[in-house]
Amino acid sequence: MQEFCYLGSIVTNAGNSDREIQTRTGKANVAFKHLNQIRQEKKLGIQIRMKIYNATVLAILYYRSESWALLKSNNERLEADHHWRLRRTVCISWKDMVTNEEVRKRCQQGTLQ
Repeated sequence: MQEFCYLGSIVTNAGNSDREIQTRTGKANVAFKHLNQIRQEKKLGIQIRMKIYNATVLAILYYRSESWALLKSNNERLEADHHWRLRRTVCISWKDMVTNEEVRKRCQQGTLQ
């Protein structure tokens, strides 16, 4: 058996967390897409949008993350996905030439570590 699901987490015989991280990222993306209407509501401030983001998307992403064996490549991928979602939440395009550090500052978010 190459992999199996145990208590909602994917366990592989390789012992790495790649498959679990891929699954959690996919579930977080689905939750993020469900928040599309809320994200587009201009009356909501950044603070409220970020609270909703933290309570839903990050909660889904972080579920059982304490058991992950993170490699540098896993961490870089998680950070890239996080920054993509932050930019979408506060309507900053990559074409605007705003650094990830500035996006985190505007959103009052740190890195995922």
